[in-house]
Amino acid sequence: MKEKVPTDLAIQCTDTVSFNSVIEPLIQTKCVECHEAGGASGGYVFEGYDNISANASDMLDAMRGIGFTQMPIVGPALDDSLIQLFECWIYQGRLNN
Repeated sequence: MKEKVPTDLAIQCTDTVSFNSVIEPLIQTKCVECHEAGGASGGYVFEGYDNISANASDMLDAMRGIGFTQMPIVGPALDDSLIQLFECWIYQGRLNN
């Protein structure tokens, strides 16, 4: 099920975002150091499609600093283009592709 997003985002999400080649590497690089099995920071584990997909909306809010401490907590904030890719992946139905 697609989530409600602003119309301008729908226009920007023309290319299908791949979980395997875009989303998972992004999460592995920027999130897993703190949010891994056995050391789940904040109660979140971001390893594997099921965990990432189930927490995607909260992850997006944390990337933006909306309702959560802005993530990643270590290092600079994510570039807007990376956040947009994650947002497009959610909008496109969180495909496991």
